Amino acid sequence: MTTLANANSNAHFYRFRSIDNLLGKRKELEEQKIYFASQDQLNDPLEGHINIYWQGDAIIWRNLFKNYLYSTLFTYNFWSLCKTENTLGWEDIPVRNPLAAGIFSEHYELESIFFNDPHVSALIDRIINSKRRIGRNELTAHLRTVHYFVVCKIHEIYRARHEKANPDEIPVVSLNLAGEIKKIRIAIDLFDHVDKMSDEDTEIIETQYINIVNQYEESDLLNYYTDALNLSDRNRIFIFNDFCQAYVRRLATLMYPPWYAACFMEDCSAASMWAYYGESHTGICLKFKTESSANGPLLNLNTITGYNMGGEVKSMRPHYFEPVLYRGEHTTLNFFETLGAAPTPILNAQWYTNDKREISALLLRSEAEREAWKKVYWERYKIINKTKTETWKAEQEHRLVYYSMLGDLSVEDRTLTYDFSSLDAIIFGVRTPTAEKINIIKVIEKKCRENGRVDFKFYQANFSNNQNEMEFAEIRTLSNVLASS
Repeated sequence: MTTLANANSNAHFYRFRSIDNLLGKRKELEEQKIYFASQDQLNDPLEGHINIYWQGDAIIWRNLFKNYLYSTLFTYNFWSLCKTENTLGWEDIPVRNPLAAGIFSEHYELESIFFNDPHVSALIDRIINSKRRIGRNELTAHLRTVHYFVVCKIHEIYRARHEKANPDEIPVVSLNLAGEIKKIRIAIDLFDHVDKMSDEDTEIIETQYINIVNQYEESDLLNYYTDALNLSDRNRIFIFNDFCQAYVRRLATLMYPPWYAACFMEDCSAASMWAYYGESHTGICLKFKTESSANGPLLNLNTITGYNMGGEVKSMRPHYFEPVLYRGEHTTLNFFETLGAAPTPILNAQWYTNDKREISALLLRSEAEREAWKKVYWERYKIINKTKTETWKAEQEHRLVYYSMLGDLSVEDRTLTYDFSSLDAIIFGVRTPTAEKINIIKVIEKKCRENGRVDFKFYQANFSNNQNEMEFAEIRTLSNVLASS
């Protein structure tokens, strides 16, 4: 049996793949592709998690509520006017720039109604004047408190501007405004009570608001179960019930650009890894040879480096392997101090400045302040995108991370190609079907001829005597065939 581990653990890294990924629609093997998965596609649900809180002055808080109002108005009108057949989701909320299509009288009217309502104004003043950290669940609860009121007012504005429209084609809102105002008054009393009883302990406060958010969700669930709400009308459900939680989730995308990861292992001998990542031992493992540098081991990948009149410009550039950090705690950041993924002009106009041209104290003024902020900002980003909970520690994972400051990358844009010389060997799983082995061998044989390679190796995985680790035997007859072809 052969041991695949090297004295220099950074010389090679291993990547498990299913047969479908390699030979199916993606053609990862034939086209030498490495797919970078989004955070939602990674196995740890807390990948990239940030403990976000909101703490700022009156200017930036009021601008957050404006962003919420404009985003709600945009999403509601999109649903009402376009009658989209697609299901709306959190990605459709335009927090990045809800005024991208322009600012109209509806925006001013909704803003005036909202901020001039004495009950809404009292709640916002409580939030601003508390000066303490507001957690993710607390912000969600506050938004849900005012949300039905806001949607009702949007509907009134919408109907007033579309009197000639067919009322059968406009979603009718039936809400008890008096009941919504009472809900806001109760929320103010609750805010004061929680603050008083918690002695400003942020964990206790957030726990209280987790319970409040859960009560909203329990009420929604009961309404679905009793058919008080039509669960099949997914977009209506999203606008009325799911919007606030989705909005808070979407806000987080203003902090850092979305990142994508390609996962590798230092070692592939654990039977459990083959079971989990190797499709119950039916898949294979790719053994990659890395290059060394002052910044650590790297893999050169063909990457988008710019754009011209012809479209994307690609070239080979180094991508560095980062060892994953396994720890129980996650980075804690103030949302208002970490707005780095939106264009500066929009941030200055829509977040850090009010209608009177007053500037928030959170806006960095000097070049020295901005440079110091950038340094810390990117250092934290590197920690965030390579942190997993300790449950996954046995993986000894390393990853390549890919992102773009221009926004989300399509599946095609985050599928990069490598040079065939970087692929050192292929390891078949214990249960890899023979027919699929032959298909893989034929692909590699063709690529070896095209690239003039005679050193490619194949290995067969087998269970060790104790069944906990795998052992690997080189299939020397295949290596000899390739060497002589």
